[in-house]
Amino acid sequence: MVLVNEKKKYPFAKIMLRIVPMSYKTTPWHNILSNLMGIFHGMSFALSVVATQYLFDIISKASTGDAGFLDCLAPLLVLAGVTVFQQVMNGIHNFHGGVLFAKSAGKLTSVFHSKLLRIDPSQLEDTAFLDDVNKAREGVNALPYISMTLSIFIFFYGSYFASIGAYLFRLKPVLLITLLIAFIPAMLAQIVRAKIFTKL
Repeated sequence: MVLVNEKKKYPFAKIMLRIVPMSYKTTPWHNILSNLMGIFHGMSFALSVVATQYLFDIISKASTGDAGFLDCLAPLLVLAGVTVFQQVMNGIHNFHGGVLFAKSAGKLTSVFHSKLLRIDPSQLEDTAFLDDVNKAREGVNALPYISMTLSIFIFFYGSYFASIGAYLFRLKPVLLITLLIAFIPAMLAQIVRAKIFTKL
């Protein structure tokens, strides 16, 4: 048995490669559905930017007399439709996230309890072992949360940045560089924050 004062460090990638398959195995179809919703949800934000620019371009033409009311109405309806779709996707995605978390945590708890049943009862008198059991119990709720966070980062934000990046690159390649530069301070802040809280 590992002693309490012994600290074993695991690389982040190794932890993720263990956690994500465990979490996905509990609710595979819910995870696939969540990832698909994340892709469409992320792309809806980029679509909203495109629709807004198209509307502003038409309004600009209308101000100079090159476009009429009906010309402005179609882009306005498109933007309204995209906004409604975006809000609906946001609500469904967030609601489904709660369902996914509850089902995954429940199945992982069942696995945890089935493992406890196979343990020699005499080990339950060892305080170090009980500490490990408590950590494992707390980890059951952390597993789906970490897996969902990683999925949102890849599928939701990945699809958003890929689609908005492609759009900005098509407008002007330098805009893609400015987009990346704008997020460098935020990324550095998150890395520093993660290191501080890890030590804490």
